[in-house]
Amino acid sequence: MQSFLTILLLAILVGAIVTFVVMGLRQRRRRNLLARVAHKMNMRFSGDDPFDIPNRYSNFAIITSGHSPCASNFIYGQIDGWPIRAFDFRFELGHGTRRQTSYYHIIVLETDLQLPELIMWNDNDPQTSPLSISLATGRFGCWSVRGDDKLAQALQGAFAEIGDTGLGIEILGKNVMLCVPAANKRVHLETKIEQVAQTLRGVLSRWRELEESEQQIDVT
Repeated sequence: MQSFLTILLLAILVGAIVTFVVMGLRQRRRRNLLARVAHKMNMRFSGDDPFDIPNRYSNFAIITSGHSPCASNFIYGQIDGWPIRAFDFRFELGHGTRRQTSYYHIIVLETDLQLPELIMWNDNDPQTSPLSISLATGRFGCWSVRGDDKLAQALQGAFAEIGDTGLGIEILGKNVMLCVPAANKRVHLETKIEQVAQTLRGVLSRWRELEESEQQIDVT
């Protein structure tokens, strides 16, 4: 009996070591990939968090969806004068034996526009939908929306093709945040930083022109 327990404990120990080694190799491989992506786009890469993400974006729903938040693997720089940051993000749900870790890929674009608050919860990622989803004011495609319907409709049209990846969108102040569950393998959001930035710039520019046009009509 004692021999069996010894063998069992050794097997568990070996399994844990193998798991940690595999995780370490995967993390190194990912960091090398993202470093190459950053270099190709003339951006910078950091394995650690140089922006204190949990505090900097503490008002965003995804950042406060759980506890023990942690950001890593950053690609950052500017595109057409707007700072942009892409990073891996994880947080935990529950405690003890019920604890689960959630992983996401996130892009934040810091614009020079004063934008209306907006959050778009994706049906394909119910895990991060906060309780306030019951306050949704509209629905577009696979997103439940609270906030500016016109801007939400424009974003839904722009990102409809990757809506099934669980893409969530939130806007606060001048910042736009997009997040995709890391479990999704169809779209690697962090390698499409330039396309995402260009898409967002186009949507936001058209939205601003429409708003200014409507304001002029109201004044006249």
